[in-house]
Order: sequence, then structure tokens, then C-alpha cells
Amino acid sequence: MSRARRHAFRERSANTDRGCPVQIADDTVVTLTYKLYSAAGELIEETREPITYLHGGHHGIFPRIEDALTEKRTGDTCSVALEPEDAFGEYDAELVRVEAQDRFPADVQVGMQYEDTSGEDDEEEHGHVHGPGAHH
Repeated sequence: MSRARRHAFRERSANTDRGCPVQIADDTVVTLTYKLYSAAGELIEETREPITYLHGGHHGIFPRIEDALTEKRTGDTCSVALEPEDAFGEYDAELVRVEAQDRFPADVQVGMQYEDTSGEDDEEEHGHVHGPGAHH
């Protein structure tokens, strides 16, 4: 695996229960902030607001990160190196979809996330969708 594809996930646990330190275990609600770095140490992403998930195999966060947080306490920090298979998987060019710019609102910028909820997809226009490679 190329080190260039590895990402480091660094987060700070922020879970509290009436001001008392909480140890993270199954079925604990965890609130955290994180910074995502490239293998070269460049900051890729940072939370603006804390995120919250239910700890203990409820699929709210990547399993490797959840494992690293188990038994941490309020205020603890840790770093986790994630390989592609620990997160979203390897890049697959076949999953990239190119759309005309006029399909997006004028204020959409490169790097933003966008979800089309208009229902104006070619596949939906004729009443049903097909799997990869399928046709009429």
C-alpha cells in the first residue's frame, strides 16, 4: 500500500456526563472533533462542529477509529493511521461521474459536497433504474 494514500485521523474525545470524566465503552454516546491529515502531514479536513456517534459497533464511525477510542476518557486525544480499506476503500475511476456544470446551483464550488434531490436523473425519467451495465 502506498504511504501516499494513508490518512491520519486525529481526534479529541469530548464526551462528558455532568462534568465527570467518562470512559468510552459500548453504547456510550461520543462527541468528538477531528483533523484529517495526508500521509505527508498536510491538513485535509477539520471539523468545524463536533460530531456525535453511538460507540460499540453501531456503524456510526469507522471500526478502526472506534477501536482506538475504546476506553479513552473525556479530553483524551489519539491518532489513528487509516489505510483505504479502513475507510472508504481504494479510488475507483469507474465510480466517478462527470456532470455538466449547469446541473449545479451557481454557488456550488470545487470541494463542496452536493446531493441532487431534484429527481431529474436520466435513469429516473423513464420510471426505474438499472444496475451497472444493464439496459432496456
